Amino acid sequence: MEKKKFIQVGTGNWGMFWGRNFIREIAPFAECIAAVDINADAINNYKALGLIPEEKHYADLRTALTENKCDFIAVVIMPPDRLPIIDLAIEFGVDVLCEKPAAASMEDYITIYRKMKAAERKIAVTMSHRFEREKQTLEQMVKSGAYGKLNYIYGRLSMQRSKKSSGFTASNPYDKARRILSEGVIHELDTLRGIAGCNAAKVFCQYWEFDPEDGSENRPATVLTNITMENGVRCLIEHSNAYAVTTNGWCSEHFRAECANATIIADNKKVTLMSGMGQPYPEKAEMPLKDGEYFDHALLVHDFCDWLNGGSEPATSLEDNMQCAALTFAALESAFSGREIDVQEFFREYMNK
Repeated sequence: MEKKKFIQVGTGNWGMFWGRNFIREIAPFAECIAAVDINADAINNYKALGLIPEEKHYADLRTALTENKCDFIAVVIMPPDRLPIIDLAIEFGVDVLCEKPAAASMEDYITIYRKMKAAERKIAVTMSHRFEREKQTLEQMVKSGAYGKLNYIYGRLSMQRSKKSSGFTASNPYDKARRILSEGVIHELDTLRGIAGCNAAKVFCQYWEFDPEDGSENRPATVLTNITMENGVRCLIEHSNAYAVTTNGWCSEHFRAECANATIIADNKKVTLMSGMGQPYPEKAEMPLKDGEYFDHALLVHDFCDWLNGGSEPATSLEDNMQCAALTFAALESAFSGREIDVQEFFREYMNK
């Protein structure tokens, strides 16, 4: 594969996570040639990693793009700030790999989609949790058909409440719920789409904030999302920052697929099969994880670079991710309207505006 060159836009908290965890791993197929952040402290912290020459750190993306020929930009800034970045990518004729969510609202998602489509540029979203090894193992097992028809899926991300911020702060409950759903729950929703093998038909979501009466400043939130997929598979996702102890934290989520002849569980990086099918299927056993050179972010960057090299469109292209966005923002509408939302109707209404 021809190695692609990119500029990383954003070197704050998550940008530093990229620098510490992904840049060297993806080096065989994607080379970071410059980094950009308007925050001087953030860019200085990134310099200290020693990943690129000191003079290749910038406070301005236009200057970075002018001085460095690249194939794409990796957008690692907060969702509300991305539209001007997309405009610059289009102006300079480069493609875009964007952290999830691609935008802070359904309206902005559609604006980005239409702009990139009109400019004939490629864009994908790093929906990394779905592509972690154990989740891919579960998805592969379900889709194999070896365990019978899929009935329903249960998922759980459950974290210990904090006396301080849960990480999702906002001035009002709606904006806090929007952040939790679009920056957190969206991962679980996309994982469900992968396991079920289709898009969502209907969603009903409950959101509330819990007061533990322990003197904490933080009101941790819980989101319960009930989904009917287009193929009839039912799904329930529990996403909570209100647990007394963490049972399934980030990247260690629990997903249980109930099939006709077996239960398949991904939990804390392991996959367990429970079956009454008889030999050669065990009643209960830890299963080997799916083979692969790359998973998580590295896999998504690899597949994106392959697409730029003329390969197939990746599973996380914005074209596909629009359905995940529609499910996410429909769930938000459900949480504050108290109604079940027809996801495809919701999607069409926004696309027709």
